Amino acid sequence: MWRRAWPSCTRNMIREKTGSGFASAGMSWLVFLALMHRGEGSAQLRYFLLQPECRGLGLGKRMMEDFMCYLREKGYQHCYLWTTVEQKTAIALYRRYGFVLVEEKTSSTFGKELTEQKYELSL
Repeated sequence: MWRRAWPSCTRNMIREKTGSGFASAGMSWLVFLALMHRGEGSAQLRYFLLQPECRGLGLGKRMMEDFMCYLREKGYQHCYLWTTVEQKTAIALYRRYGFVLVEEKTSSTFGKELTEQKYELSL
């Protein structure tokens, strides 16, 4: 079942399965994606989390398709996201949907030195 929460200026999309299935004991969510409204027709893909045991099943692609439809439906003209170079599978998905690398910076925000990347999409 798809569950969508609508807090002000934010869109959260959660793909979940209850009962027996993909999720481990005590887990009900499989994929979580948050859209943050950034004004002037711009949005940020803020979080895109997929449980490791659920990768490779097409759930991320389905969530990304829903996200892209929502951007167009609501008239967004621009979207951006930050990720790290370590997220190779996610980066490939973002590029498939038209996101382009526009900035890189070194950071230790997450407790280790890594390269953060900013991707943008014009709609």
